Amino acid sequence: MPAHTCIAGSAETWVGRCPDDAAEEGGHPVPDPPRGVRAMTLTLAQVRTWQPGAVASIADAVTTRRRDLLAAQDTFDAAAPPSSWIGQAAAAAGAAHRQLGAGLQDLAAELTGVIGALDAAAEDLTTILADLEDALAYARGQGCRVDLVSGMVHADDDDAPVEQVAARLGQVLQAAAQADSTLARALRAAAATLGLTGPDAQEPAVSPPPPDGTEKDAARWWNSLDPAAQQYVLDHHPDWIGNLDGVPGWARDEANRILVPQYRKELSAEYDRLLDLALRTPQSPYFFTRAGAVQKMLDGLDQIDAVLDRGGRQLLTLDISGDHELRAAVAVGDVDTADSVGVFVPGFTANVRDSLAGYDSSMAALADLAATESLRQGNVQSIATVTWLGYEAPQADMGLLLPSRSVLSASSAEAGAADLASFLRGVEASRDTPAHTVPIGYSYGSTVTGHALQEHTGADAAVVLGSPGIGTDTVDDLTVPEGSTYMIEARRDVVADTGWFGRDPSHMDGMTGLSARQEDVDGTTYTESVGHSDYLTEGSTSQYNLAQILAGQPEQAVQHHGRGIGDWFSKPLPTPWSR
Repeated sequence: MPAHTCIAGSAETWVGRCPDDAAEEGGHPVPDPPRGVRAMTLTLAQVRTWQPGAVASIADAVTTRRRDLLAAQDTFDAAAPPSSWIGQAAAAAGAAHRQLGAGLQDLAAELTGVIGALDAAAEDLTTILADLEDALAYARGQGCRVDLVSGMVHADDDDAPVEQVAARLGQVLQAAAQADSTLARALRAAAATLGLTGPDAQEPAVSPPPPDGTEKDAARWWNSLDPAAQQYVLDHHPDWIGNLDGVPGWARDEANRILVPQYRKELSAEYDRLLDLALRTPQSPYFFTRAGAVQKMLDGLDQIDAVLDRGGRQLLTLDISGDHELRAAVAVGDVDTADSVGVFVPGFTANVRDSLAGYDSSMAALADLAATESLRQGNVQSIATVTWLGYEAPQADMGLLLPSRSVLSASSAEAGAADLASFLRGVEASRDTPAHTVPIGYSYGSTVTGHALQEHTGADAAVVLGSPGIGTDTVDDLTVPEGSTYMIEARRDVVADTGWFGRDPSHMDGMTGLSARQEDVDGTTYTESVGHSDYLTEGSTSQYNLAQILAGQPEQAVQHHGRGIGDWFSKPLPTPWSR
């Protein structure tokens, strides 16, 4: 059996992966780098292209400019108003000269700091590149292969030290993250001190995104902004872009991370207000109920913080405007650069407070397996997976009695479908090259997904798990390439046998069934999923099949119609013209 692992993280953790050619499997995270590093994605391949000599050359050029500035300062000092000049004009001229001279001194001092930061960065980058080459040489000497883009370390020998190789490469990435962050902070601080940016700078003229525009309109608006204007939006109007479909994931993530503490403050104040009103009117449960909903959102923000602390995440949606539930979407990996993006839509009872952490773990495991399976077939695929809780799913509460919130009603699915379709289109619009995009709908979430896919979304394939129906009786209504819509139904999944929201998918022509049974594939036994809740279980056939679809390898998936005894009751009755 070959040994294999990967290194991962992002810049509030980093993603980087391992040695020289294409490899085969993965899944070992390295420690996150220090806090305060701007969220982005870094790979070993990118680090290897760094040029410390070019940074040193910039330091030399800045040193020359500083020397010129000091010479100009000497000339300027010599041109001070003569002491023989007296009067109001002389006083004003002297004050102006002193102010300009102080400005020149500040500029010289800041340039000295920039030169020091550039020299230190050049030295750090030289050390990092040397450490990287040493780590790669060590990997080769131990019989390991490292893929610099995907982050996979592979060895044919079980005894090969793949985890040690991954750890050494992870240390290189952490050092690279720290060096990049340190230099960026020094440059930003110098720019702010000199008035080139920050509160004393002239604010760029930035118009808000076009109202009621499409996802492509949002992408065009964002791309029309220069880096300074984009930074201005992040600093002053993060709410413009945190949920704006069409804006790149990195920017949405940064904006939403800024908004988390702001929203926590707002919700805490609202909770206190509602609780005060509730205590004043104990005869009415309304304010207690509303306070409980707000507290649930606050708990959801805590869960988001905990998931983001895992590293390698992007907070793509953060919405506190809902009546009952906090809405959020968190990606594992980088949706801006991944070759394949899976978007998982949970169902009944799912919410941020109680469900995000568990589903995020499942999505991380699915992404790792999809990357492993792509490498097994000789491909190098980067994978991102999204837990999309961007709609208010029906809950097991008093809302069940309301037609608009009941799990037996399609109202929540239809409302969520519009947002899901926009999210999928936004991922497509924000990228220069499209990803292989796969929405994955589970339970009631499959109904949301089915309704969304009746609009254009750019989806390349779709999978529904334990589906009570996708809002239509025919696959032809879905805007998914022919033959690329899949269903998985486990034995004894009574929800999947209802056909409540359209024909049971297991009876739909054009819907390809994938196995949830125990299956043996290339010497590996994958376990069976039984009932309604085990479709994402690690090591299951269901998870294996999801990974193959996500990796764009449907020919490697194991097919099965999924029909059992319960499906006899959901089988459509024949019509006279079909006999």
